[in-house]
Amino acid sequence: MRTLILTSLTITISAAFAGAHTLAVPFFSDDAPNTSGGSVVAGNAAFIGLKNTSSAPVLVEVTYLSEIDGVLVRQAPKRFQLKANEGVSWRPAKDDPSEGTGRLVPNIDSGTPPFGSVTITWRGGEFGANTLNGRYVQLSTSGAFAHVIKN
Repeated sequence: MRTLILTSLTITISAAFAGAHTLAVPFFSDDAPNTSGGSVVAGNAAFIGLKNTSSAPVLVEVTYLSEIDGVLVRQAPKRFQLKANEGVSWRPAKDDPSEGTGRLVPNIDSGTPPFGSVTITWRGGEFGANTLNGRYVQLSTSGAFAHVIKN
């Protein structure tokens, strides 16, 4: 139920940005230490990946929503630019060498629990709502799962 409430609130907040397009990661859990060779020794390692499918750069806004002591906390949006045809992957709560080289994507605020939801918003791009595509991958000691993030 909490996940549903977090997702609904995230999408509602995102709709406030007129003319913007949104992708939602309804939940993430990222409390594992750094991964090594793609394996996790404890906890969950979350990876969010985005791909700009257009030939124009896009300004991306990442907003994390989490629950702290029963209160929903919406963090200030964090921005970065995704170049034309560029892709990026990041862990929402930890800087990990497995994220790959290149620009760092802002993580959830320090001191915040390493779980919650994420809203990814952008304006522009030659394909409008189809400009960005994404995926969420979660690894743990007991297995892994992934899902596509699409509009």
